Amino acid sequence: MQLIKTKEVNRATWILLGALIVIFIPFLGETLFNTKGEPREAIVAVSMLKSGNWILPVSCGTDIPYKPPFLAWMIAIFSLIGGGEVTEFTSRLPSALGMIAMTVVLFRFVGHRLGLLRAWLTAGITVTTLEMFRAATVCRVDMLVTTFIVMALIALYRHHEKGDFGMSVTGILLMTCGVLVKGPIGALLPAMVYWVFCMIHYDGWLVLTLKTIVTVLFAFILPAFWYISAYQFGGNEFLALAMEENVGRFLGKMSYESHENPLWYNFVTVIAGNVPYTLLALFALVVTPWRKLKMVRFGGFIGRLRRMEPVALYSLLTTVLIFIFYCIPKSKRSVYLLPIYPFLAYFLAILIEWLIDRHRKVVRTYGIVVAVLCAIPLVAWMLLKYAGVGEMLHIHGSSGLLVRGLVENAGGWIAMPIAVIAFAIALCTLVRWIALPPMVINRVDDEVPLRKAWIATFLTIACTAALYWSLLAFYLPAMMEAKSDRDVARLIESEVPAPGIVYSYIPDQPMLRQYTINFYLGDRVRPIEHYPLKPGESAMVIVGEADVPEFIREADARGYSYRAPVNTGHRGCDLKQRLMLVNVSAPAEDSDDAAASSAPEAK
Repeated sequence: MQLIKTKEVNRATWILLGALIVIFIPFLGETLFNTKGEPREAIVAVSMLKSGNWILPVSCGTDIPYKPPFLAWMIAIFSLIGGGEVTEFTSRLPSALGMIAMTVVLFRFVGHRLGLLRAWLTAGITVTTLEMFRAATVCRVDMLVTTFIVMALIALYRHHEKGDFGMSVTGILLMTCGVLVKGPIGALLPAMVYWVFCMIHYDGWLVLTLKTIVTVLFAFILPAFWYISAYQFGGNEFLALAMEENVGRFLGKMSYESHENPLWYNFVTVIAGNVPYTLLALFALVVTPWRKLKMVRFGGFIGRLRRMEPVALYSLLTTVLIFIFYCIPKSKRSVYLLPIYPFLAYFLAILIEWLIDRHRKVVRTYGIVVAVLCAIPLVAWMLLKYAGVGEMLHIHGSSGLLVRGLVENAGGWIAMPIAVIAFAIALCTLVRWIALPPMVINRVDDEVPLRKAWIATFLTIACTAALYWSLLAFYLPAMMEAKSDRDVARLIESEVPAPGIVYSYIPDQPMLRQYTINFYLGDRVRPIEHYPLKPGESAMVIVGEADVPEFIREADARGYSYRAPVNTGHRGCDLKQRLMLVNVSAPAEDSDDAAASSAPEAK
């Protein structure tokens, strides 16, 4: 393929990079941790810095990491640069930087081959897809491993495009990072797609297979050193966990139920994850020329694949193969499918091009709907805050908690203007689409109406991005402050200052911990099931309201004395129960026992 190397692509790259930094970075740490997934990952970095063990640190006093340490390494390094404290910002920064790097590489990849228009569409859709945006702003391994998988796929394609006989060094390094983020899947998925793509193009299957296997083996070399070192620290416990996470999860033979979902789950999550562009695809179904779509025999189908534009074929194979791969195991989660979203964005870009060329009314309807939806949040906030709509609707429970947080905490001299800017862009988009004359909506061959339609289309994508920007800056920090366990952690901190140990009691869920409170206490919470109190020791125990009777029975059985539980009035975001604080004391040793135990020392 003839590469399009122009100064315009380079200039556009800097514009895109600046926009991505402004959207993702400034408000990344404003939202408190409010789910168990984020602090569970961040605590690994906390324990890494506290213990100095960068291979296999132990968190919560008993847990070794479920995944390789690349994410924790990045969090720890960013935290050291920022002063040595792990924060929400430093914990989420790897995901955001991964999204930015992946989008820029994707933009340049498409721009150099198919032009800036499709590159802007592909990058814009990728960034504003709901599942991708959510993954880029949380502390989880999924966005980071997606970054390395997608960039490795692009590196392998470029290697094939150049006709090199050897192996892609860049691809191997990216796959190595992917393995260090989430295990072998970081190398196997890019290698699988690359092998099938090359096979369709009649590359010698034996040489290709050997080269692909060697590429994967090279990608495993550096991770192998970590696995060996981690085994030296964790022994058979680490080995069993690694086998369960990487083999047992795929074969459905895990010791516990882990995100087991039926086959249709993946279809639903992809449809939901591509919001708002799912709506555009649904509108497009109305104008799709179904009669012209013909079924092709297998031989004809393979021939058509070979005649496809290479980037389109590569994107199709990536989407289909990774989707099928994740349909096999019982364990299914929406984030597993993140690597296909940039390539789905490529096809959505082609869809938008076709609709602008043939059916602009569809894009206009979509643009109006999206503009209205993007304008609603600020209007809803004003009604809740100044008109008392929340009280009129009698919103209670967890929803009422979020609404109360939004009303009481939202604001700020920076956040509020961003919400207003997002609202203004939504109004501009709405006015732009409504004010377009009929000639712009109906004509196809005139350049001026076509340009106006494209401006409105990109304004719609900018409107979606502005909405997400306002969510990060204005809405989510206020809502999640009410949901987070940070205030309970501060209450405990006032009663048990560092470095005192705090205990938790969670029966019947041996793998669950008070991750959020533990993060805000600096990894000082221990499960009391694994850490019984020493004779004469007094401690505070965090217990769910429904678990208090069972804890009392357990305390009586151990001979602990305790005070009446204190109700924090807060529903824990990990345990999903109101949190109770119980002060307990273990009985002191008998004087005879104490004398006997001290006798050898007296000698």
